[in-house]
Amino acid sequence: QGVLAILASVMGMALADALIKKSAGDMTLWQLWVLRSALVVPVMFALARGRVWVPGAGWVLARCMALVAMYLAMYPALPFIDMAVAGAAFYTAPLFIVALSALVLGNRVTARHWLAIGTGFAGLLVIVRPFGADVSPLMVMPVISAACYAVSAIVTRAKCMGATPIALGFWLNVAFLVIGGAALGWLALGLPTGIDYPFLTGSWAAMTPET
Repeated sequence: QGVLAILASVMGMALADALIKKSAGDMTLWQLWVLRSALVVPVMFALARGRVWVPGAGWVLARCMALVAMYLAMYPALPFIDMAVAGAAFYTAPLFIVALSALVLGNRVTARHWLAIGTGFAGLLVIVRPFGADVSPLMVMPVISAACYAVSAIVTRAKCMGATPIALGFWLNVAFLVIGGAALGWLALGLPTGIDYPFLTGSWAAMTPET
């Protein structure tokens, strides 16, 4: 069951990445976050029957911020890099997870584990071709995203096991809603951003059947 849950989660993340890449020209990241979370938060609250208060709230917040950083590193780069490359680069996450598990959790990592991870990493290099002529600095963004995901996984394992998955999902979507709303408010006031990238700095887009 655990393996099936992981596979379903990975498929869900891949689908979300593809949808974000498709929608990047129509609306901002912040609008996508607000729209999605405005729908998801009440559903998760109902599924949790209102039991969303969790022990170790500070660690839950840290987990949320790590996942927000993960998406902030990945999504703005998606319109400019191939999905296969982005996916392959993101799956450096096991390297970070194993390293942090050993350093933070004190888990024992065997030679067989390192062999499996090394084999996967070799496959990553074949796909990404980091020394090829068409290499882009943006390819590092999915790797940063993978590191942030690894941090969230370690925090979850070490400090958030007392919270239910639904409660963790609820607070993550609350974080998306708050941060997305704050960013949209900042842009609506015309405050400076320092960048010119419509996916991050564009205004609220009108919703149409096409979007």
